[in-house]
Amino acid sequence: ESVYQFEGADYKDAYRRAQTEEREDLTALETLMAAKAAEDKENEDLGVAGRLRRPLISEEEREEMDHQEQARKEQRKLDKWRKKNYTSLSITLEAVPEGEQPSTEEDLITDQGEDEEMMGMDQDGGGGGGDAALEADYLHFVRGNAAKPTERMPAIVLHVLDNSGSWNNRGFGRALNELSEELGPHYELAKEMGDLRVGDVHLLDVDGDIHVALAICQKYSESSGTRSPIDLSAFRTGLLKVAQAARPLGASVHLPRIGTSTDGQPDQWYAVERCLRRYLAQRKVHTHVYYFQRQQQQQQQAANPRKRPLPTNGDSDHDGNGDGDESGGQRAAAAKREKKGDGGVG
Repeated sequence: ESVYQFEGADYKDAYRRAQTEEREDLTALETLMAAKAAEDKENEDLGVAGRLRRPLISEEEREEMDHQEQARKEQRKLDKWRKKNYTSLSITLEAVPEGEQPSTEEDLITDQGEDEEMMGMDQDGGGGGGDAALEADYLHFVRGNAAKPTERMPAIVLHVLDNSGSWNNRGFGRALNELSEELGPHYELAKEMGDLRVGDVHLLDVDGDIHVALAICQKYSESSGTRSPIDLSAFRTGLLKVAQAARPLGASVHLPRIGTSTDGQPDQWYAVERCLRRYLAQRKVHTHVYYFQRQQQQQQQAANPRKRPLPTNGDSDHDGNGDGDESGGQRAAAAKREKKGDGGVG
C-alpha cells in the first residue's frame, strides 16, 4: 500500500501540487527581494534626492507660499493692533542715496594710529575722519543731563535700548520718566504688539519741542537674561532714521555717552562716535553728547571753577547715561527668578 494513501484516499497528487506551489512562492519571493535590493542600490547611488524624481513644488511656488504666509502674518498683526487701538511710532527709513548707505562692520574698525589720535583729541571736538570742520561744527561734547536738553531746540533725545520690552526705571530711563510717563508704557506695548525689532526707532512727541527716539540696538536673550553689546549695524540704521526725522523738525539730537566698557560690555565708544560723526554730523544734524557730572564734581567745580574735572567711565551709571545699568531684559529675568523664589537681584 502506498504511503500517500490513507483510509482509501490517494494524496499523491495533492502532495505534488503543494510542492509546486511552494516552489512558485519561493521563486516569487526571491524575485521581489532582488528587485527591492536593486531599487535600494539605485537610491543609494543617487542619494536621498534621487528618490524624488521631480520636486514636490517649484521654487516659484515655494516663494509664492512664503509670500502668502508673510501676508497672513502681517494681517494678523494689523488686526491685533486695531483691537488694542495701537499705532506704530516706528520710523520707516526712506530710500538712502547710493554711497550713503550704512557702512560695513569693517568700515568702523579703526587702526591703532586712528585710535590713538581719537583718544588724544580734545573732548570738545575734532578727530574721527570725514569732513573734520563740518563734524566740529555739528558734533558737540557737553556736560549735563541728556534728558534735559536746553540748546538748539527743538530736540530729539536718543535712548538706546534692547528688544526685551521691559522698561528700565533706573539710570537714563528714570531721567526720561521725568520727561514723560508714556515712554515706558509705549515701549512695553510695542513689544506686546510685535513692533519692537532690532533696528527699529520709535519717535515719541513729548511736548512739541522735545521728542524721544527709542532706538532698539541691542538683543536680549531670554535664556541667559542678558543683553548683547550695541549692534552697530542696527545703530547705524537707527541714526539714519533719526537724521531723517530731525530734518523736517529742524531738531538737534541729544544723547548720553554710550558704548563705554561698563556692565561687562566691551568698549564700543570709538565705533559709536564714528557713527555719530558719519550719520548725523556729516548730515548737518547738530548732535550733543553728554558727559554726566556728579553732584560731588559739581560742588568741586563750583569751589574751584578754573579746574575742569574730566569725565570717567565710572560716570556712566547715572541719570544722564544708561551705561552701567542693568538692561530691561535683565530686570525681567530677575523678576521671573523672584517669582520662582530663587532670590534674583532686580
